[in-house]
Amino acid sequence: MQYFNKLNLKNEKIYENLCNNNYEEIFNLFSEINNKLHTKYSKENICNNSGSTANIVILFKEKILSVNLGHSKSIIIYKDDKIIQLNQCHTPEIEEEKIRIESNGGVIKSDVWAVRGPKRICYKNNETKKHSGLTVSRSLGDFYSEQLGVISIPEVKEYDVDYNDIKMIVIATDGIWEFLTNEKVRDIILPYYEENNISGGINKLIKVGNKIWSVKNPHYIDDLSAIIMFFKY
Repeated sequence: MQYFNKLNLKNEKIYENLCNNNYEEIFNLFSEINNKLHTKYSKENICNNSGSTANIVILFKEKILSVNLGHSKSIIIYKDDKIIQLNQCHTPEIEEEKIRIESNGGVIKSDVWAVRGPKRICYKNNETKKHSGLTVSRSLGDFYSEQLGVISIPEVKEYDVDYNDIKMIVIATDGIWEFLTNEKVRDIILPYYEENNISGGINKLIKVGNKIWSVKNPHYIDDLSAIIMFFKY
């Protein structure tokens, strides 16, 4: 969080750059974080096969910036119940991501421990290198997977908005979205919007997600985290 706080939108230059679609400050920030992870953990020889995703929503007066790296997801729910998904999830099955992975010596397949699960990034022709197994094509700090074309460059998308038309924004990790559609998430949270009860909406969303995971995959439950913003006018 201390690094993301460097994106101080009160700084006139940063704000002006972002408003003019110049995202250099964002890209530099992600590069700095990734380099710091390399410096700290590679020396200690820990977390070489572990990393993190990031999903950030920046609100301006008349627009929203979505900054995404990995497979967390954000949606806007409008007053007419229409849904806009702010970002795509970076998986190795997306064509441009797949091309980059394969050109760096990776292969995308279901691994032995998760035959029915999502496709994973593995070394193509090296039995001594069974590292990675990552299900995302972009991340921060995963040193082994970077050798196979996994990058730490976020995807930035811009949306023009009128906040008077918005009910809520939902940001959640992949564990929430694995078995819940955008529409289902909306329907779970809507009653709590009417009550102006954000914590109730979050608790219900995580409870439902946990229950579905326990049925679909009783031996494992993925991360279930969410941030919800209500807009009341």
